[in-house]
Amino acid sequence: EAVTLTNLDTANGAILVSLTGQNIVASDVVAGGTNNIVLTTLSSGTITLGTVTAASDTIDVNSITTVVDASGDITAATLDIAAAGTVGLVGTPLTTTVTNLIATTSAGGIFVTESDTLVVAGAGVQVTSGNGAIALIVTLGTLTLTDDITASGSGNVTLTLLGTDTALVTGDASDDIASGGGNITITADRLTLAGGNITSSGGALILQPNAVGETIGLG
Repeated sequence: EAVTLTNLDTANGAILVSLTGQNIVASDVVAGGTNNIVLTTLSSGTITLGTVTAASDTIDVNSITTVVDASGDITAATLDIAAAGTVGLVGTPLTTTVTNLIATTSAGGIFVTESDTLVVAGAGVQVTSGNGAIALIVTLGTLTLTDDITASGSGNVTLTLLGTDTALVTGDASDDIASGGGNITITADRLTLAGGNITSSGGALILQPNAVGETIGLG
């Protein structure tokens, strides 16, 4: 059973929805002003995100199972996801326009496509158990790490920056990109690494520029 949230809008107020044993389908949810959105499922229930907007604040998504994408865009200053299943899918990643991304799952992978510049913030982007992959695509702008991107087990990490001359940036020595044993693939025209480690105990590290004929700039 699912509860569909349609035209659930506030002019200037927060939106908090928590359900036990039911799915949440957020097809059109907008928090006006500087106000947040909190969506939570307990005991069971997936969360589907369509057009969900907290343009000047945070969208918190807490799913006891998976978080999946529907038609629409997720817009916020910060998107903070905690799940016990897959976040997005390989063919249908979460589509976002956010400044900061925090995402953690204990099973499955994390798949997000961002329309603009993205900062991996807070607790980072992490698959904490199993062999789920992480795939982040940034359509325009830089990808900046202020915390780790970590895949457990044999999960691959794929970071793709599609903009010309855009950079993958690490903020300091504690900002790691890691997999337990999967491949790490970075597609970007520039790498600006203040520190941190790129590690996999059994996988390959693949660095490639976005444009054909381009060389990767290191700085």
